[in-house]
Amino acid sequence: PGLFDIIYTGFCIESVASSSEEYKLFMKRVFNLLKPNGYLMMLASQECTWYTVNGIKYQSYPITVEEVLTTLRELGFTLHYVESVKKKYENGVTYYSDKKANSCYIAQKNV
Repeated sequence: PGLFDIIYTGFCIESVASSSEEYKLFMKRVFNLLKPNGYLMMLASQECTWYTVNGIKYQSYPITVEEVLTTLRELGFTLHYVESVKKKYENGVTYYSDKKANSCYIAQKNV
């Protein structure tokens, strides 16, 4: 299979994983798709258990920043940028999810 210099994912991996083990497996697959020294650019919802799209409710694995950072380091990424943006919502819930914040990660695959 082809390898990539950069992979971007936005709110996808936590949406398809249903456990910590699945999350790590999917992240390993992303890692294996990168060329040596390739970059991962990732957006993720923090501690989100559900979200809606067009009024349909879906589950989400409630990943924490700490779990993402640990997973990235264990796989062999060097972190270059991490930022979490928390937003205050009325009653702590938005109309489309129960996320606590959004996080942005930029990491580089170690050779």
